[in-house]
Amino acid sequence: ISWPALGRTMADILTIITVFAAIILFIGRLSYKGSSFLSRPQDYWWPLLLAVPFITGYIAVNWSHLAPRAYQIVMLFHFISADLIFLLIPFTKAAHCVLMPFSQFVSAQAWRFPDSFGDEVAETLNRKELPI
Repeated sequence: ISWPALGRTMADILTIITVFAAIILFIGRLSYKGSSFLSRPQDYWWPLLLAVPFITGYIAVNWSHLAPRAYQIVMLFHFISADLIFLLIPFTKAAHCVLMPFSQFVSAQAWRFPDSFGDEVAETLNRKELPI
């Protein structure tokens, strides 16, 4: 039994798209004046850091002619950069990607009033004649 997996070609295509998207985000952050006004220093290097595991993973998988020592160095950068991302996620804006759906769900459930709620409030306040 194994997990379903993407084919190698599809994984390579998605990796290249991800790396180009990170580069475009970085260039956009540098060139757009509106975003530079709102950006903190870590907002500039975060897209580049997110691209490092994809680049090193792509190199490790597709460049089979690497010497064993070079392969080990590439894999070391791959694991360290991925671990650094997991370590930094709770302290960056990237945490919103994971936490936002949960906070939205809790807010939506907590503030859901029954359909008859307005009538019950009006009755409690002795204001049934006023439209709510």
